[in-house]
Amino acid sequence: MSSSCGGGLGTTSRPPGGSFNFGGFVQGDGIIVYSDGSFLDEGVFIGIQGNFLFWVADGGGNAVLTQTSLDGITIVRQNV
Repeated sequence: MSSSCGGGLGTTSRPPGGSFNFGGFVQGDGIIVYSDGSFLDEGVFIGIQGNFLFWVADGGGNAVLTQTSLDGITIVRQNV
């Protein structure tokens, strides 16, 4: 089962003592990011702030802290 969300849906919340949560995604979830329907990259969800997704992208074997506008992207949870 996978979850996905389009750009701009919901708000970021952090329950007391919990992880960031956005549309069912929690900090540390493996994600796949698509831009305008095309594969962008895989990585780890960190959170949403304003209109930006913060995540760690694979970057060809190197962890890359990434900030991506939510405009036109789709985020899908990786099946574990």
